[in-house]
Amino acid sequence: MDYGQRSIDPHFASFFATLSAKPPGWKPTGVPMKMDTCNYLPGTANWQGYIRDGLAKLTNTTFYGVCNDFTWVVTSVLVTSKFTGKLFKQQPLLPKGTRVEVYGIIGTQEGKHMFTVVNRAADSKEGEYATWGPDCFVVDQWYALQTGTRPVKTLAQGPLYDAVFIDWWNATVPGTRPSKEEGKTLSNSFKPQMEFRAGDYPGS
Repeated sequence: MDYGQRSIDPHFASFFATLSAKPPGWKPTGVPMKMDTCNYLPGTANWQGYIRDGLAKLTNTTFYGVCNDFTWVVTSVLVTSKFTGKLFKQQPLLPKGTRVEVYGIIGTQEGKHMFTVVNRAADSKEGEYATWGPDCFVVDQWYALQTGTRPVKTLAQGPLYDAVFIDWWNATVPGTRPSKEEGKTLSNSFKPQMEFRAGDYPGS
């Protein structure tokens, strides 16, 4: 399968732009919540449960905007073949078979971050985003919320290219920090945590 020939549907980008905005009248709930509520560890074998609960989180619950939970919901939305609840009329956002990956920036504690990578080229190097291909894009709802920008980012020049976002990546990876062991450093790196195919999960 060729993952490098898919273009971004404008509706796809607008769907996530809508999700990243706070609705009118938004205010804190005041209800104590666990900050990271994802119960699925990277590499879980229960992919169907991950998608099912991620979709439920989108429509049925309130949660802290930590990157792990955002990525959980985003990935679930991208790979489901069927939406339910108040989004039951929504059609799948990606062509069936599109590669969707949960990705992490891992290494130093302060540098850890999760986001979703879509359509990474099959012959690319997983730790070098410059090789991921012109039709690859990322969805980072957490970054969008912090910066007031669009959550969908292309890695090639175009309407959805975000130079400041890329500068942040370059500053963070392979950024180094001193470790707790004297004389040693830790380096951040990009690493896929889970891989899915769009359309393979009914979402319920």
